[in-house]
Amino acid sequence: ASAQHNSETVQHKTQVRGGKTFEMLLADANALQVEYCLCLNSGVQVYLNKCFAADRAVTEYFKRLQLTPNDRDEQTSESVLELRSTCMRLNLEILSGKTADELLAIYSAHFDFEAEVWQEWPLDVDTRFQTTLDMIVIMQDSAYR
Repeated sequence: ASAQHNSETVQHKTQVRGGKTFEMLLADANALQVEYCLCLNSGVQVYLNKCFAADRAVTEYFKRLQLTPNDRDEQTSESVLELRSTCMRLNLEILSGKTADELLAIYSAHFDFEAEVWQEWPLDVDTRFQTTLDMIVIMQDSAYR
């Protein structure tokens, strides 16, 4: 009986979520809400891509170090040293705040509603204004990180 109750509960919640999703999509027939979200995400995505690249490099570096013999007489391969340098460079870009500054610059470019960065977004001036208000929140949050 409990399993059936859980199944009915899940089914009901799924229907409610589906109904809310349907209502949201119906209310936004031009799909501008999706554009709005993508626009807000643009700077954050650049930042995350740089973090992912640094993480990939560090992961690869650790994998290579595991294959490096402990013998101190043997030279560390040039490719491992280059990878170490890449790891340091990518992580320093993040830790120094350079990547966060790039994020701020991406969002700051949107404060002029006629700027080129808006040309690909089919958002009217009112929506652009609301978007920039939300961008300010994102910018403040990134400044604290």
